Amino acid sequence: MKRLGVYLKPYTLQSILGPLFKLLEALLELFVPLVVADIIDTGIASGDSGYLLRRCLLLIGLGLLGLAASVTAQYFAAKAAIGFTAGVRHAVFQKVQSLSYAELDRLGTSTLMTRMTSDMNQVQTGLNLALRLLLRSPFVVFGAMIMAFTIDVKSAWVFAVIIPLLFAVVFAIMFSCIPLYRRVQGRLDGVLGAAKENLAGVRVIRAFGKERQEVKSFEEKSGALLSSQLFVGKISALLNPVTYVMINLAIIAVLRTGAGQVDKGILTQGQVMALYNYMSQILVELIKMASLILSMTKATASAKRVASVLALESSLLPEESYDFSEDHMSHDPNFLLDQKSGGDYIMSMAYLLSWRGPVLEEEDPYGDGISPEGLTAAKHVQEIRILPAYDREAVKAAVYRTGGVQSALYTTLQRQEQDSRYYNDKTGAYYYSGTLPPNHDVVIVGWDDDYPAENFSELPPDNGAFLCENSWGTGFGEAGFFYVSYYDTNLCNTNLLYSDVEPADNYDRIYQTDLCGWLGQIGYGNENVWGANVYTASAGMQQICAAGFYAVDADTEYEIGIVTDVPAADWRHLKQKKLGTVSGTVPYAGYYTIPLAEPVKVKPGERFAVTLKLHTPGAVHPMAIEYDSGGGRCRVDITDGEGYLSADGDVWERVETEQECNLCLKAYTVMQ
Repeated sequence: MKRLGVYLKPYTLQSILGPLFKLLEALLELFVPLVVADIIDTGIASGDSGYLLRRCLLLIGLGLLGLAASVTAQYFAAKAAIGFTAGVRHAVFQKVQSLSYAELDRLGTSTLMTRMTSDMNQVQTGLNLALRLLLRSPFVVFGAMIMAFTIDVKSAWVFAVIIPLLFAVVFAIMFSCIPLYRRVQGRLDGVLGAAKENLAGVRVIRAFGKERQEVKSFEEKSGALLSSQLFVGKISALLNPVTYVMINLAIIAVLRTGAGQVDKGILTQGQVMALYNYMSQILVELIKMASLILSMTKATASAKRVASVLALESSLLPEESYDFSEDHMSHDPNFLLDQKSGGDYIMSMAYLLSWRGPVLEEEDPYGDGISPEGLTAAKHVQEIRILPAYDREAVKAAVYRTGGVQSALYTTLQRQEQDSRYYNDKTGAYYYSGTLPPNHDVVIVGWDDDYPAENFSELPPDNGAFLCENSWGTGFGEAGFFYVSYYDTNLCNTNLLYSDVEPADNYDRIYQTDLCGWLGQIGYGNENVWGANVYTASAGMQQICAAGFYAVDADTEYEIGIVTDVPAADWRHLKQKKLGTVSGTVPYAGYYTIPLAEPVKVKPGERFAVTLKLHTPGAVHPMAIEYDSGGGRCRVDITDGEGYLSADGDVWERVETEQECNLCLKAYTVMQ
């Protein structure tokens, strides 16, 4: 939704007032159980008709105020959602009109039709619900729990227990449905495409007598769509009965606890009724929240991890032209973040260095919600350097040699209709001097030391700017390019250089265990460490030609060797004579593929070890590792590796069992 945010800007006021009026309604709703309790305990208990009338009028007043707040909130939310969707639909239509025939063929008319119709409706519904419920539902849930604690602490502990359990059930069901809904959307595109093709080619179909074949094909696609919808519907249908059972069990617990408190004179009957009402409010709001999550999942535009692919495309030779798939990277099964959650350069490096990508756009088109299995990388990335922060000369040299350096900046821009005091749209110049962290990746493709400081909206300390390529298409800046001042706060803080991109037939096989890449570091508190990964050679005679590793900092010294015929679970063999030994120093942090001094032959089924000695100046944990940090970002599997670590190269420990990690150490072979 970030890139689309510019279309919501004209409705900023409505987007603020809508949730605020909903919070007012929720606040009024939380007072209702207290008034009802007062009616029971005071009005009914004493038989005071006048008191009952006054309290009933108060309830009516709260209801009318809540109704007014709700209607007002709905008005503002609907105005913002409809206006936003109208702007987006108009922009998408204009974009479609500007597409070339090749682009139209690649995207597919059925996909474009879906984007212009059902997707737009989903966006509108999702935004409307978000403006009304995103703040209201959590406010009511936690507000009800707080109000319960003000009534009786002992009874309120039921709320404290049941609310996390309900959240767990709701989110478990919803998140299990998210990928299934993506599959449904993809199959819907297929049905729409088949219908359009049949309508457009009906004469040809009749001329060749293909009616039955086309009917059968359409029925198969429709049946697949139906089965997907039924399957996800059955799972989502569990939500209501499961939550209702849990809430009713909680209500029984509240009534049982409350009855004891009433007998002891601690609670009144009205207060027990208030606790019951608060529990009912929680149930209603959790069901609303579940619907909101589902609608927002369908509606949120995917925030793609495109910067790395863009930088990779820029690093290829000028005579090479590739269009790589962003979808394939963002759907990588080793990472648990969905597309709207974004990612980071560590994920991009892991994806590319493991040869899972890049794949061609034509093999995995953007926006279909799925990625086919079995695709192979069009190129092999063998080296990625992480240049020093704010080292302009190093960035310039890298751009000169390879054509592009990936970096990041902070921007409030969304696309060509931007409105930002940091960007001068007349000169295509951007400069940010604040303290906010970067939120958008670009590719540095050139520089101008004499670029005038006067071209920026805010005056930087001196002349000079980098020429950057954006991912928003040719409508932004000058055909997609713009200048960023040398003195921008964030640009050049993180710099990735794809310094070695080779043909996909450079090696035949890769041996690795770190599919999620460099997630942490390990060592023994000093600059030196020894590591080894043991692999079993696959079928066919092979030659080990190279090994790859991460350097965690600049000027890392390495020594790589191969040990053959390694016995099972015997680390002492790692001290044997090493073959193909090679040593050297790498200038920057990053990943490096180092050719061996000479290839080492291995037989099918033979166990061999890749050994690595590292000396990284100033480091205390020089070895890069893959491990489960518990952040829910990656699917780490340490059962696929056999790695060893040593402080002196003499005594070794098994990292999977002792340190619960995999070493980031790969081997590359060619078949004989």
